[in-house]
Amino acid sequence: MSKTLKCCLEELKKEEGQILNFIPSSFKENLENVSEGEIVTLGEIITLLIRRYSEFKDNVSYKEWLLITYKEGKDLLNSTLKKKGCCSLAAFKLLIDILPSEREFLQEKPNFPDEKYAEIIKALVYGDSEFVNSSASILQEYMIYEDMNLNIWKALDIALNSPLTGNEVRNSITVINLFKPSQKNQEMPKNYFCKTKIGILNSKKMSETVRSVWEKMMVVELPPRTKQLLLVTLLEKIMPLLIKPVFLTDFFMSSLESGGAITLLSLQGIFELIQKHNINYPNIYDKLYDMFKPEIFETTYKARFYYLADLFLSSLHLTEALVASFAKRLARLALVAPPPDIIILMGFITNLIIRHPGLSSLITNMKTSHMESDPYLEDEKDPMETQAIKSCLWEILILQNHVLPNVSYSAMFINNPLPTVEVNVPELLEVTLDEMFDKEVRKKLKDPPLVFEKPTPTYLSLENNKYSFVDWELTK
Repeated sequence: MSKTLKCCLEELKKEEGQILNFIPSSFKENLENVSEGEIVTLGEIITLLIRRYSEFKDNVSYKEWLLITYKEGKDLLNSTLKKKGCCSLAAFKLLIDILPSEREFLQEKPNFPDEKYAEIIKALVYGDSEFVNSSASILQEYMIYEDMNLNIWKALDIALNSPLTGNEVRNSITVINLFKPSQKNQEMPKNYFCKTKIGILNSKKMSETVRSVWEKMMVVELPPRTKQLLLVTLLEKIMPLLIKPVFLTDFFMSSLESGGAITLLSLQGIFELIQKHNINYPNIYDKLYDMFKPEIFETTYKARFYYLADLFLSSLHLTEALVASFAKRLARLALVAPPPDIIILMGFITNLIIRHPGLSSLITNMKTSHMESDPYLEDEKDPMETQAIKSCLWEILILQNHVLPNVSYSAMFINNPLPTVEVNVPELLEVTLDEMFDKEVRKKLKDPPLVFEKPTPTYLSLENNKYSFVDWELTK
């Protein structure tokens, strides 16, 4: 079979050589058993067909034959993509490698070949998971080229046919995550795989194309895990490319009601819209307050939530009654939190009191308040009505007796004057329970705890009396 393909290639290399039976029928009928070498030979034939198409401008009939034969060969490559094995990946890479030749010799205009690129992306979007993961790794190598990187959005937009399934949305997310955002202040020479700058997306066209891609994906009903991935992709890849992302407000607001990680990620989106685009979201602090529950400790994006909450509460214009409710809720949560989270919450509370010195009353009130008569209304939904400002942080006193020294030490801040510089919360987010345990294991204790009662020293064992009987002789 390979010899037949190689004969076809040699025949085609002859001037105006024409192979009436170009592709052997055995090759077409046994795509599952095609070798990688045969795919390479087929690629050489297709490349030569493309080049010959531009060389014989006057021979119309020959050009027509070349074009028909080229399409037949490319259809075979696309068919090979649907077969499992290394040959499908070889065919996928070959389809990418012939893009420059297709642009140079087959297009009337010198634009980037978006339609051809879309055929490649379509194979990714509608392929099975095994093929998608392997072929995505191949395509990722081409993202160093400016044209392949930027116009992946245009190709994806062309490739997506509505309505999509959940699996196709997941594959589309894989494609989007191949995109590499341009680094600011990075002056580096730009390379173009297809040797043209014409048709490369500018920022305006990029924003329009990205929005089109998003609108095709957002309408699909997705399982929670896929929706989480979609939200992460929206925040990290899609939003930075949108000139006016205000239209995302409704999506974030509806997602806020989903609970769990989806709510956390939606909160980040709303925060960015508030911070960068002056969106006014009513009762956002009520929603943030309601999210501080024990379930937060089991959430995948817990660190992201702590970071966002710290940013939300960084404003000095918030009322002390509101901030006191958050401080009290955090202290109450710390009683049931894992050790690393307790340390984070202690740093969080410290920062709130530093930003709002009036909250120092939560510490001084401990002289007159007791947990039995705590005025704090734990079940109140409105953080302005919890009466937390009249309460105290007795929970932190309890944490000072925690079994882990790191945790008990973090709760000691209420015994001393507050620092002038805020605690670096992002730094605390990196501490894990394993690291805390390892640190304790490596400590050398001067007076380690014992499982038995330590004996009382005798007269002879005391340091001051060890020379009292130096002249005595003990006989047997």
